[in-house]
Amino acid sequence: MYYHFELENPDSVEKGYLSIPAEMSIEDFCRELRCEMGLQYTVGSRFHFIIDKQNRVFMQDAEVISTHVDMLWEGGDSDEDPYKTAPKYHEDYYFPEDQHTLQDLFPEIGTDILYAQDYDRIYCKLVDLSHEEEE
Repeated sequence: MYYHFELENPDSVEKGYLSIPAEMSIEDFCRELRCEMGLQYTVGSRFHFIIDKQNRVFMQDAEVISTHVDMLWEGGDSDEDPYKTAPKYHEDYYFPEDQHTLQDLFPEIGTDILYAQDYDRIYCKLVDLSHEEEE
């Protein structure tokens, strides 16, 4: 089974398309998305995010998640959340990309997610399913 995606960067109005196997890991999907949209591979790409409609946040792996959460804790106190009770301060709010597939992220046609890396935001929408890859 292949998933067919429309990609859009609203800031640059750049669009892209991907056709990839449904069982692909989210980690591999992120590499494909970066290539298709011409995003730079920088230090910031290590801390990219995928946020789905259920507000689950997917990051590269457990080490990156732990580092990111530690950085949030060390980043100073927020007047809105002085005791750091928001979910973003807890590792169980994040999911490692290498342990999930696109089937976990895109349950049906029309599902969309946000990919964020540095200042780039890419909206990705599942537009079709097929048994063959489109050229």
